[in-house]
Amino acid sequence: MISHCQGVGAVGTKSAYIVPLAQLCLRLRAFFLSAKHSIAYIPHVITKKTEYAIRAMSELAADPEHLATANQIAQRQAIPPKYLPQIVSELTRAGLLMSVRGYGGGVRLSRPASEINILSIIEAMQGALTMFECQVGETDCVHHPDCRLLQVYCQAQAELERTFAETKLSDIPLHRQTRGSHAK
Repeated sequence: MISHCQGVGAVGTKSAYIVPLAQLCLRLRAFFLSAKHSIAYIPHVITKKTEYAIRAMSELAADPEHLATANQIAQRQAIPPKYLPQIVSELTRAGLLMSVRGYGGGVRLSRPASEINILSIIEAMQGALTMFECQVGETDCVHHPDCRLLQVYCQAQAELERTFAETKLSDIPLHRQTRGSHAK
């Protein structure tokens, strides 16, 4: 995969504060809706499945020594149960979860929550983080490769990657949904 953003705002040092995921999404939306960056297109950076994976991992981080079943995670985080087996499988394959089969089995984090960043969960679920199609690979955009917005896109993506790389699973406060509050 060819990236058109190489060398632009690489992932750096930890910032003075951690931006909760919801705040980050609001800030990103505001960035793209501001007059300075008036763009009609607001990217869909994180898939719903990846959001479920982050919520499942935060649930497991709350009690790292305890094994939890997919049904327990789904119920506590209001995640549709049909998604959890595939999510657990992908996170286990990526080395982020440890699975124990059989009676009393379940899953738990493979290492401490302080060693797992949000970017690693995103990449395990959907590959490299890409905000705009034109940033990676071939595109049929008439403005590419001389697009004046590409630099802005790349800077926004670098900032987003940096935030996700700096944010550890242990930095996210656990928020449990009430039962039945999710759409099926």
